[in-house]
Amino acid sequence: MGRSKKPLPLLEGVMIEAVAAEGKCLFHWNDLVVFVPWCVPGDVCDVQLRRKKHSFAEGEVVRFIKQSEVRAVPFCQHFGVCGGCKWQNLPYEEQLRFKQQQVYDQLSRIGKIELPEFRPILGSVKTTEYRNKLDFGCANKRWITKEEMENLPPAPSQGAGAKDVPAIGFHITGAFDKILPIEKCWLMDDLHNTIRNDIRDYAIQHGITFFDLRQQVGLLRDIIIRNSASGELMVIIQFHYDATGGEQEAMALLQHVADTFPQITSLMYLDNQKCNDTIGDQDVLLFKGKDHIFELMEDLKFKVGPKSFYQTNTEQAYHLYSVAREMALAPLSSPEGDTNVSSTATNAIEAPSGAVGGAIGEAVGLCCEWYDYRGPRCADIDQAPLLATLTAPEVCIPDSCHDNIGLILSGFIEVPADGIYTFALLSDDGSYLMLDGKMVVDNDGEHSPREQIGQHAMQKGLHPLLVRYFDHNGGKLQLRVMDQKGQPVSVSYWH
Repeated sequence: MGRSKKPLPLLEGVMIEAVAAEGKCLFHWNDLVVFVPWCVPGDVCDVQLRRKKHSFAEGEVVRFIKQSEVRAVPFCQHFGVCGGCKWQNLPYEEQLRFKQQQVYDQLSRIGKIELPEFRPILGSVKTTEYRNKLDFGCANKRWITKEEMENLPPAPSQGAGAKDVPAIGFHITGAFDKILPIEKCWLMDDLHNTIRNDIRDYAIQHGITFFDLRQQVGLLRDIIIRNSASGELMVIIQFHYDATGGEQEAMALLQHVADTFPQITSLMYLDNQKCNDTIGDQDVLLFKGKDHIFELMEDLKFKVGPKSFYQTNTEQAYHLYSVAREMALAPLSSPEGDTNVSSTATNAIEAPSGAVGGAIGEAVGLCCEWYDYRGPRCADIDQAPLLATLTAPEVCIPDSCHDNIGLILSGFIEVPADGIYTFALLSDDGSYLMLDGKMVVDNDGEHSPREQIGQHAMQKGLHPLLVRYFDHNGGKLQLRVMDQKGQPVSVSYWH
């Protein structure tokens, strides 16, 4: 017989000391470093050890005695179960401080590198809705949390029980076949939540099977959603055809998504018969729109396809490359022997237009694509023949456009100060306005002159803008911008 394992101890009244890697904190006990998840430095708690090695141990908080003064209240309903966001219980300023210290310790203490003075860590402007891509798994049986398990009713003798509810969401950490159903995720704008939940509801209502990761059966398998600073939106749905009629069910679901969400500019799908959800070696097919979206960074335009990699935090990627450019432009040494940033780089960072080097500011107005469009909805404009690419001084119909008009105006709007702005979009026929990748005013459809209003919180500077508009006999298009008091605001447009 093998030796029985000695029970690991319960450590009472320990204080969490610091942030560690992979979303864990740590404290020291008997010359061991103990790693613990879901707590913050300053917490005093009882910790049950779950694993013990020669130089470290892992534990779990079983009781909080005193919570840290720097603790924050998580805003996501899935925090603590979903493995995506591990630090919502710690204020962002504290996260940055600890992360910078981690980098310093790993380079100096572990790497034995003598370091110069550190620049302060450059935090993200956005702490929610900052990602441009999310990937959701589908499962025929949702993950049941410990609390839910304790409150489940007795399983019926026949038929599906409460555990047999399908789900669309994220994989549980360390469990490839477990999907936590996600109702609202804060990592991307709220439109993606609406799309994902609508697909789930449609599939359940129409009896579409969800994928069984162990048995490798089921139709609905995976959903990828991507947005961009250009205001475009890509949705990719993975199917697994394994039953008669599955392809027809998939086409019906795709048509439902296309009809319900005209904001989607690229709707794609694939039949994945592999054992995993990677699509690099798969044929991704186009259902509606274009097979790509565009990402913008200053005067650069990146074509992003279904298999492309692009930094998932678009705004932070821009800041990262700006710093890299600043360093590349800095001289190796100045006459005084310093490593000062060159005047060229300094002026670039401080450019009033908000663009490094002023690249966007060199082109006044908006890029305007004019299509020979005869349809009734904005989403299909770019399916028509392209007649010309023009520059519009503002949100308007350029003088040279006439007859059947479909316009896509893109670029940037520059606002003079931080605040909540009101946008009044007047059009005859349909139009819509997107700012920072979000729908702000929806005035779509065939109608007589009509003004629709929306509001959007904006920081001073440049923000991506996208307007779509159509009419078949001249029409009208106008955008008014007002401050919180309803007073007109003078804005600038760039591309």
